Amino acid sequence: MSFQIRNLSLLTLIALASTAPAPIPEPQYLSSYSAPGGGGIPCNTVTKYKDLGNSDPKDDPAGWKLTGARPVVSNSAPATMSDTESVAYGVTITEGMSLGIDLPESVLSASFDFSFSWSKTDTHGTSSGISCPAGEYTCGMSSLAHFIDVTGTAYEDYDTTVPQCTKTGDAGKDTPFAFQAPYMIGADGDGQNPDVTFSACICSTSKNQQEIPGLGPCPSKC
Repeated sequence: MSFQIRNLSLLTLIALASTAPAPIPEPQYLSSYSAPGGGGIPCNTVTKYKDLGNSDPKDDPAGWKLTGARPVVSNSAPATMSDTESVAYGVTITEGMSLGIDLPESVLSASFDFSFSWSKTDTHGTSSGISCPAGEYTCGMSSLAHFIDVTGTAYEDYDTTVPQCTKTGDAGKDTPFAFQAPYMIGADGDGQNPDVTFSACICSTSKNQQEIPGLGPCPSKC
């Protein structure tokens, strides 16, 4: 009897061993991930800026441009171009176009303390009441805008706002950039208006072509 019990116990042990669950394998992680405790989620990258700066205000490199104001003719008394004239000036990216057209807006939102105010988008300079001097002049209106050169370097950095994310190497290379933006001024220093100079100019059809201080030929036909 005891022999049979021993045989039964042995058979029971063998049966239980054959139905035991297989061991759980060690977890496998992709090369861009790390095991729990080191993050596990790759960090996103964000664009940041450094070495930001701006130039002093300067004249538009394109020079004076004729506005769309209707020409006026003076006689023995000055004539006034009283129509309100609005001229658009925009931002020109001269380096770093790969960063996209939103570059000026992104740089301005970086809260850097620039020396001068400038516009991140197209803006309009407005004038009225320009005088055409007496003397049988036919005058048009011309404008000269003033710009600021903005320079700096964009670079990719890790977004560390995600808790315990994993950095997977260099975030990205530096990309220098430069763009030209309208210089903004304001009566109270609020930087809300573009700095644009307006002036009368002598049309090519004017009977009087004599140039005087503050009055020269128009930059194009009027």
